[in-house]
Amino acid sequence: MRLPLVIALLALMTVTLGHMTEVDLKRAHQLGKSRHMQVDEDASPMEFLHSVATRMQKIRVPLREKICQWSKESEVGQKFRAARKAMREAIMT
Repeated sequence: MRLPLVIALLALMTVTLGHMTEVDLKRAHQLGKSRHMQVDEDASPMEFLHSVATRMQKIRVPLREKICQWSKESEVGQKFRAARKAMREAIMT
């Protein structure tokens, strides 16, 4: 009984993610940017790693902020924090 629901959800996610990727590719093409990292051939390995780390940080920070905001606003996050607080109090006493 749950299998058709799971299949439908997976199909919906696949279509949605496929559309998002297609839109992103079109947008990147319009802006003249490549989805692949452009590597400076004269850069040292450390400079390359630094540029990769900088790009990852630019992606990671906003994503972390969105996840933290969602967790603060959601009921699940509130219940989780309440349970964690109760566990800490139980351990301390």
